[in-house]
Amino acid sequence: MLTIIGFFMLSSGAGLLAQTDTASLLKRWLPNITGVIRAKYEQNTSNGKGRFDVRNARFGMQGNAGKHFGYKFEIDFCDEGQIKMLDVYASFIPVKNLTLSLGQMKAPFSTEYLLNPAKFEFANRPFIDKRICKDLRDIGFKITYDYDGKIPYSVSGVVMNGTGVNNPEWTTRFAAGGRAVVGPFYGITLQANYAKGIISGKKTEMQDYGIRYEHKGLVINTEYAQKTIVDTASAYTQNSMFAYVLYNFQFKKGMIRTLTPAVRYDFYSGNIKSGIYEPHRITAGLTMGFHKLSYAYIRFNYEKYFYQVSEGRDDKFTVEFTVRF
Repeated sequence: MLTIIGFFMLSSGAGLLAQTDTASLLKRWLPNITGVIRAKYEQNTSNGKGRFDVRNARFGMQGNAGKHFGYKFEIDFCDEGQIKMLDVYASFIPVKNLTLSLGQMKAPFSTEYLLNPAKFEFANRPFIDKRICKDLRDIGFKITYDYDGKIPYSVSGVVMNGTGVNNPEWTTRFAAGGRAVVGPFYGITLQANYAKGIISGKKTEMQDYGIRYEHKGLVINTEYAQKTIVDTASAYTQNSMFAYVLYNFQFKKGMIRTLTPAVRYDFYSGNIKSGIYEPHRITAGLTMGFHKLSYAYIRFNYEKYFYQVSEGRDDKFTVEFTVRF
């Protein structure tokens, strides 16, 4: 009788242990599913026209495939009205903090450019993101080392085809670049970025510098980027800058958990030699968060544009709903 009882106890213990091991393995190896939906209404206050728009319907998975390998897959079903395959790469982690990635990804350039849409602070991206960095997602190889000590830092280097998204053309001229980020320390994060090579068929050289300061709910952030393109006949330099300040008010109770007023200034110049920065833009916004981790929010933005030579006007009022998971 004691033998039978002992057998059942051992069997039950083994079963519980197997269940625990299985649950632990599943938690470790199952992919982390992420996504974001950004839908908005825009009213052009300059000409009276309006439109409804789904800006992003993004879905992604990332996780581990064994002790030393990881992966990421991301697709947007409505990126400016098109279905686009975005990040698709496998990573090898030979030692702690060192990651080697091969596949399609964003080049490590500009903090604002590298943000997921779920983390945008305004309804529309700054000109650095939209115009300076627009061709920097490509197929290539990236190496990154992250140090998480007293003063954390991260350094990255990348080599890419330079032929653009989903376009693995044969080439003898690649694009390459690097990125260094130091911080945060005492609330300050510094970054410097550089890229050079054939990008979207043109000889290009790019640089970007930025500083971000955070203290409690206050955020002050600025970046400057410059891009020189050598065309068939001549060379021209684009540049862009943004600076914004915001404050996150947090509430412990109620439906609205965060309230964030924000102001941003940014400009873009298609040719720095002209000395005409066109356009300039001031954006004023208010974001209401409905979860302390900002899983869902409603954003109101007003954009005022300033031109020096163009006759166009694009002043806009935007209402945006964003949900991420």
